[in-house]
Amino acid sequence: MSIKKKDSVRKPPLSALDKMIYRILFVLGVCAGLFLWIFLGIWIPEKIGCSAEGVIACTDQSGLLTSVPIAFCVGVGLIIVSVKGLEQKQPIFGNKKVENSWRYPVAVYPLISKAFWEKMSDKTKKYIKAQAGIFLVLLAVCASILFLGWYPRSVLYEDGRIESYGVTNQLDGSAHIDEANSLDIEIHRSSSGRKRHKRRYVLYFRFSFEKASYSFTLGDFANMSRKETLLYMQDLKSRFGGRVRLIGEEYLDAMIKKIYFSPEEQELLYALFDLR
Repeated sequence: MSIKKKDSVRKPPLSALDKMIYRILFVLGVCAGLFLWIFLGIWIPEKIGCSAEGVIACTDQSGLLTSVPIAFCVGVGLIIVSVKGLEQKQPIFGNKKVENSWRYPVAVYPLISKAFWEKMSDKTKKYIKAQAGIFLVLLAVCASILFLGWYPRSVLYEDGRIESYGVTNQLDGSAHIDEANSLDIEIHRSSSGRKRHKRRYVLYFRFSFEKASYSFTLGDFANMSRKETLLYMQDLKSRFGGRVRLIGEEYLDAMIKKIYFSPEEQELLYALFDLR
């Protein structure tokens, strides 16, 4: 009895066009999440950090974290709409091949039709409004979190000035590299994975002062090539003389194997760590 009842209320299949639209929406959800994470978490903070005249390097790590919630919210929202549409067989344009067919006695109206909104029950309308309200609140919260990561940064200028900014873009501190107690040029190795076999290498240099320190990696020099950055680091090394500390030179060969460096860049790296 229950089987017959279930069969009698089954919905007509979606048209090929509607299925394609829902699948495209699913892919768009994945792509939108990734795009928003890169655009809001990397591109915008980098543009803000490098907007001042004379900036050659800028750290912008906070945005990578604070952009995750809004990217996840938008991406997952689109994916949920896609999955629900396919599961519930909700037509968008409708399937003319099965319209008015005796095999599908339940009337299912396409989303673009006027009848879809007119025939909708008050309970369904309240449910949709509630879900839309929850989504908008989540979106507002995620946007608030996002803005917290756009401005915190340390900026290095051509003339050697270093400035640090807080979450509201206020200047928190400033210094000059000539006043630093030491310059550390370091290859940092980190491991991940259960067996610790995934190695990650980062080359950075750190200016240490009495009350603060500022670190910059190769990737923080957005307007300079890697070769230009390595030449700049060599210039800093000669400028600091005995105040330079070389750390992690034992990881240099492994880093070169892990990350592609041109032959010329490799020579600069070996010279930087006094290995050639």
